Amino acid sequence: MKKSLAAAFGAALATLVALPAGAQAPAGKAQVVDAGYTMLTATVVRVDLKTREVELRDEKGKTFKITVNEAVTNLDKVLPGDVVNATMTESIAYEVKKPGQAAPGTVVKPGETSLKHGEKPKGVVGKVTTKTVTVVAIDAKAQTIRFQAADGEARTIGVNDPSRLVGVKVGDLVEITYTESMAFSVEKAPKK
Repeated sequence: MKKSLAAAFGAALATLVALPAGAQAPAGKAQVVDAGYTMLTATVVRVDLKTREVELRDEKGKTFKITVNEAVTNLDKVLPGDVVNATMTESIAYEVKKPGQAAPGTVVKPGETSLKHGEKPKGVVGKVTTKTVTVVAIDAKAQTIRFQAADGEARTIGVNDPSRLVGVKVGDLVEITYTESMAFSVEKAPKK
């Protein structure tokens, strides 16, 4: 499910206008648009402590590099041959709010972090990004709705059935929350 942030917000907005015919977009109640997870097991090939870059090889033999966040304080404990297990989760939700219930803008909050010092790295890292956009136009004839972000970026999305926008008005806010987290552990290289 790995999405770019823009794609995640686009998916949430598209879902808002794709409610079943006659359904009302519920104000004040968050709706999950998409959720999923990916599991990964990889072997450490090389660790560059200076750049914090770790080269990994997946189960199919493909190598790739990642840059490890500064929150991982014990990167020096990771050695070639060690095994990295990770589960990455993502979810997207939206909530329609009336003016005054929220403010347009983007807020990024780090998720919970749990890392043990002195051992091979393990824990949970993540972040929650909430973007609130304003409904600036609803064109029933053209069957479109237009949203605008606080930074001025605007997006128009087509609506197949105008009845899907029952209860949504110009000036309403749509709060979109994109949550990413990764639970991971590094284990010693298996004995041969």
